[in-house]
Amino acid sequence: RAAAKDGWLSSRSERSSQASPVIAKSFIPLKTSHADRTAGQSSSRRPALSENVPSERSGSNSPEALHEFAATEIFISEENINKMESILDTWSSNLKSNVLMELRKWKLTFMEQHKVEMKKEKERHATQTAGLKAELESLKELLHTYETSNQRKDQ
Repeated sequence: RAAAKDGWLSSRSERSSQASPVIAKSFIPLKTSHADRTAGQSSSRRPALSENVPSERSGSNSPEALHEFAATEIFISEENINKMESILDTWSSNLKSNVLMELRKWKLTFMEQHKVEMKKEKERHATQTAGLKAELESLKELLHTYETSNQRKDQ
C-alpha cells in the first residue's frame, strides 16, 4: 500500500484482493491465561498485537493479575473498504459543496449589508450637506442685513 506524507493511506493506493486487517485494541479484562486464549485460535486469526500485564508484578492476588488486556484483529473485506471509501468521498464532496454554498451566501449577505450601510451613509451625508447649505444661506442673509444696517448708519 502507498502511504501519503502524513502516514494515511491514499485513496489512489493499490489494494490487494484479500481482507485487510485492522488492529483495534480492546481493553476487555480476561481471566484466562495467555496460553488458554491462544490455544483455541488458528494461526491465521491470531492477534498481531497482545499486551499482557505481567502477573508476577504484585503477586497473584493483585488487581493487575486479574485483568489482562489483549488487542484483537478485525478483518474488513476489500469490498466493504471500497464501499466506505465511496461513502466518505460522497460525504466529503457534499460537505465541500455545502460549505462553499454557505460561504457564497455569507459573501452575498455581506455585500448587501455593505450596500445598505453605504446608502444610509450617503443619505446622512446628503442631509448634513443640506443642513450646511441652509446654514450658509442664513449666514449670507445675516451678513447682507448687517451690511445694509452699516450703510444706513453711515448715511
